[in-house]
Amino acid sequence: MASGTALLVIDMQSDIVEPGGPAAVAGAAGSITRIAALLEAFRRERLHVLHAQRAYQSDGSDVEKVRQKAFFESGGFLVEGSAGAAIVAELRPVEKESVFTRPLWSAFQMTGLEATIAHRSIRRLVLAGADLPDAVRATAYDALGLNLDVTVVRDGTASQREDVHEANLADLARVGVKVDTCLEVIREATAGLLARP
Repeated sequence: MASGTALLVIDMQSDIVEPGGPAAVAGAAGSITRIAALLEAFRRERLHVLHAQRAYQSDGSDVEKVRQKAFFESGGFLVEGSAGAAIVAELRPVEKESVFTRPLWSAFQMTGLEATIAHRSIRRLVLAGADLPDAVRATAYDALGLNLDVTVVRDGTASQREDVHEANLADLARVGVKVDTCLEVIREATAGLLARP
């Protein structure tokens, strides 16, 4: 497995992706095809692929304070072991792809992601998934704090509103995050640019 770059797909789970789901993010379903193409390119080029997912206890005891009302009013979402917490079939991890589960905002919180990145000598993290203003953005900031190069995929992330999406991308770009399209990242992967140490 080449070192250097990893794709991290964040929270592309049924309750978030499926329109009308209890934690649905507008546009998440529309990004599946583009993220699947990214996954295919990273797998073909033997680059690192990682997945992050959110999961809560059924009693809601570990749900973030700001989400508790919505959790209980909806009857629960992203409950550990439920169909709604499962990563959508098109993006499901394959053998040897690590999955990091947490009940919190960032994929680094209460997971082994940081240790995995250090162990695999990963220096650049490409982020895709939902929801850009919270999970993706929180993960990006934590990655910057670890002195990693961070790319957020513009059309491989989703937000509830387009204006919010663009504002978050602009903010991330201002702090040094590279913002690319899926196609641009795929071209880099295919050209072998992402595998360089």
